[in-house]
Amino acid sequence: MYMNINFLNNIEYVDFDKFVYTGTGSEIDQKHWIKKKQLRKEDKNHDDLIASKLISEGIDPYQKDKREIAFIGTLTQTVERITAYRNSNVFRTVHRRNYSQIQKRLKAYLSAFPANQQLYSWSVRWGWVHVSDYAKQHKVFKERLSKLLRTLNRWGLEGQFLRIEYPATNGEYVKLHAHLIFQSHGLKKDWKDILTFSKKFMGVDGNEQNIQTQRIKNRFATASYLCKPNNLLELSGQALAILFQQLGEGGSALRFVEALGGFRKFNAALNKQGQVIRENCGKYIRTKSKPKNIYKDYLSSRVPGHHGSTQNVILGITPSRCVGSQIKEPCLMVKNYNGNFEDLISQHPELARIFFIKNNTTVTPPPTRQGRPSNKAA
Repeated sequence: MYMNINFLNNIEYVDFDKFVYTGTGSEIDQKHWIKKKQLRKEDKNHDDLIASKLISEGIDPYQKDKREIAFIGTLTQTVERITAYRNSNVFRTVHRRNYSQIQKRLKAYLSAFPANQQLYSWSVRWGWVHVSDYAKQHKVFKERLSKLLRTLNRWGLEGQFLRIEYPATNGEYVKLHAHLIFQSHGLKKDWKDILTFSKKFMGVDGNEQNIQTQRIKNRFATASYLCKPNNLLELSGQALAILFQQLGEGGSALRFVEALGGFRKFNAALNKQGQVIRENCGKYIRTKSKPKNIYKDYLSSRVPGHHGSTQNVILGITPSRCVGSQIKEPCLMVKNYNGNFEDLISQHPELARIFFIKNNTTVTPPPTRQGRPSNKAA
């Protein structure tokens, strides 16, 4: 790392037991809430269509042991049901979940750089790839990028982040390209010479217009853009099924994101301490990656429902977030929720003690005149 900055110490650490309740009962801005709802709707519509195409090709898009996960607000008892798709990034909801932590880490990391620090974003195009040849071309592209990164590092451009993506076109092809973030630390070659070499090195069929560069001005917007999901709706059902198999699930051998340079060290330090980055009231903080004490003991057992029932299986507890309203509240993640909140709590009395007694509130907090839960009850 070329900067004398202790990144972790510059990011506040907050205990999870405290963080999980932060902001409980408060409301987010209405415009932000409307935008969030619209994004969720678009993601759901996208994934429903993707799932339908896969089913038509004989592929089951759902997880074996569950078809749906319910997020239940512990103040309002509002329920948001999320379809439990297989762990493939062809689904936007899965992609956002898988990329959520790396995006938060990237934003927190970039925010530590002084405003005058030169950071650059590169877009490197590989070209159109047939879905049946995707895995092979992905690996070739990744190897070529790795060689380019080593050369540029010797010339004073240190790579910080790499993301490979594959937006689709109509038919059976996807557009394979990559986004990179570089930190400049004293260039040893002229910028024009660096670009000329890079374009020639990464050229495809003589195309030397395959690299676009720009200095990063809005670091948060850049991090969000670089982690956005792909749009695959234009692929035919057969092509989508082939790409689904090419991409693999979970621990696929294909690498789409790589932390480089100082960002890699930043990630390693977080992982060593068992910490993650979370957003808290407009800023980024550190907290433990898993709940401790009673949270850890209770949730790690994945306790089933009452008398071994497969209904109302608790999967986890989220920090305060918005579910079906603008109100922020901790949420229960429940598999096979039967729709009866009182039944859920009666099956899991430990949760009632954790949430409602600790918060000095009842299962249903007293409403305000507008019918909303009172902030005082949080």
